[in-house]
Amino acid sequence: SRFAVRILPELVFHGENVVEELVLDVDYPDRITKILKILGKKNNNTLDWMGKVKRLELKDHAIKILPKLRFYEENVMEVLRLKALGPEYMAKILAAKNKSIRVGKVKRLVLSYHAVGILPKLKFHREDVLEELELEAYNSEHTTEILNTNDNSIGLGKARKLGLCGYAMEILPKFNFHREEVLEELVLSSMLIECTPEIFRMENNSIWVGKVRKMELNGYSVEMLPKLRIHQENVLEELVLSSTLIEYTPVIFRMENNSIRVGKVRKMELNG
Repeated sequence: SRFAVRILPELVFHGENVVEELVLDVDYPDRITKILKILGKKNNNTLDWMGKVKRLELKDHAIKILPKLRFYEENVMEVLRLKALGPEYMAKILAAKNKSIRVGKVKRLVLSYHAVGILPKLKFHREDVLEELELEAYNSEHTTEILNTNDNSIGLGKARKLGLCGYAMEILPKFNFHREEVLEELVLSSMLIECTPEIFRMENNSIWVGKVRKMELNGYSVEMLPKLRIHQENVLEELVLSSTLIEYTPVIFRMENNSIRVGKVRKMELNG
C-alpha cells in the first residue's frame, strides 16, 4: 500500500534486532507528514526502535526523514542510498547548512538524481568508515546545487572508491583530494557528451586527483584523461579505458602523440 510507510513509527523491534534492508519510497508529501511529526519529538528515533540497519534506501519525499534519524552509536550501515527524481523532494533539505545532517557510520553511500545535491549537507561519524561514494546524475538539473560550491571544497574523508556517472562527472573538481591520501579506485562513466560540457572545456592537467591505485574511464569520460593531474609519485596499478564508439573520443584522437601524461602504470586495459 502507498500509505504503508505511515505504520513505521508504530513498530517496535527487539533491542538486538538487525534489519538487513529498509526501503522507504514516498511519492506524496502528506504521506510522510505523520512520521516527520513523530520524529520531531524528543527521543523518538525510528532507527533506535529497529535496532541496527545494514542497508537503508530513501526515495523521493522519504529523504526528508534523514535529518530526523539518530543512528545507534555502534551501528555501521553497509549501504545508504538516497534517490530523488524531482527537485521538489529536495527543496527543504537543500536549505540546511553544510555538514548539518548526521548520517552515522556508512560504508557505501549512493546518491542518485537530485539527491546528489545533498552531499555537502552530510556529516559523517567522527570514526569515518566511508569506503565507497557513488554519484549518479542524468540531467544537468541534478547537479545545479552542488556545482555552486567552491572547487576543492568537498572532502572525501577515508573513502577508497569514488564513482561518478553521467553529469556527476562535472563535480570532480569540487572534491578535495588530499596529497597523501590514496584513492583505491576512481571510476568515471558517461555515455552522452552532453553530460560534461563544462569539464571538457577545462585545461589539460587542471583537475587534481592526487594518488590513485586504479582508474577506470568509460565512454566519453575517456576524454577526461588529459584533464586529470595525478601525483608525480603515483603508481597506477591499473588503468582501464573503455570506449566502444569513436564518437566517444573526438578530441583525444586529435592530440599529438606522447602528449598525455599518465605517470607510472603497471597494468593497462583498453576496450573498444
